[in-house]
Amino acid sequence: HAPIKQRARRVPLKHLEKLYELLKGLLEAGLVAFSNSPWASPIVIVLKKNGIDIRLCIDYKLVNAITVALE
Repeated sequence: HAPIKQRARRVPLKHLEKLYELLKGLLEAGLVAFSNSPWASPIVIVLKKNGIDIRLCIDYKLVNAITVALE
């Protein structure tokens, strides 16, 4: 199957600084890395229950749609 490459979603300006700090921390911790992969799924920002902090999620909907289950 051909690689799935989705465009990035827009992030509201009010969450941009928090997203930058979150990604910076993940990079420094070695939990994420830059990639040149032909596959790309967009991130989704979700507000935590306190209404201030953000949770970083990834939308794998299209990737999951072509994934074959192991039996």
